[in-house]
Amino acid sequence: MTAAVDAATLAVVVIDSQSVVRAGIRAWCHESRAPIEVVDDFADSDEFFSAYSAGSPGVDVVLLDPARGGKVDASVIREICSAGFRTVVYSHIGNAHAIRSALDSGAATYLVKSEGRDHLIDALLSANTDTPHIGPLMAAALSNDPTIDRPLLAPREQEVLIAWFRTESKNVVAEQLFISTSTVRTHLQRIRAKYAAAGRPAATKAALVARAIQDGLIGIDEL
Repeated sequence: MTAAVDAATLAVVVIDSQSVVRAGIRAWCHESRAPIEVVDDFADSDEFFSAYSAGSPGVDVVLLDPARGGKVDASVIREICSAGFRTVVYSHIGNAHAIRSALDSGAATYLVKSEGRDHLIDALLSANTDTPHIGPLMAAALSNDPTIDRPLLAPREQEVLIAWFRTESKNVVAEQLFISTSTVRTHLQRIRAKYAAAGRPAATKAALVARAIQDGLIGIDEL
């Protein structure tokens, strides 16, 4: 495990089976001059968990390729997200089902490797915020969802959203629901992504409240 970076710098760990990809991501982050540093890289999640455990400090974002045998292994995404790590999926697999499955498993963003450096840098910088980065193929996957006019929020997403409406603190939401603050942030990011892809962006908390009321998720008297 490498030493911690400056607090203003985004600390990224890369998990990808191909060493050339890991080296390329390091170079892209360095060349971008963005406040990003790849602090570690691993060939698989087993190597990652041999160095980092749930709650380990010094990791802001995990950039993960979960492809196994030509498919996205959602269990790997769930394992890393459940350990409290913000996760961006970075894969060559770009079909809509794989993208939606990864997002439903907890990924903050799904990026396809063919989408290039600029999208990767933006996705990493956005992953640690409440505003999701939506690449072209992720947008298409969400837009092709038959429930997109009224985004289908998972029960846990609705629970997090309503709890957040009733408090000013994501930490309080995490305590109430027995999840990590990072997981709360991931749920909120994914909710914003679903609304943005539906053509109903909600960049602020007030906008999300308005969307939730419009969609019948919560009543004004419940706030």
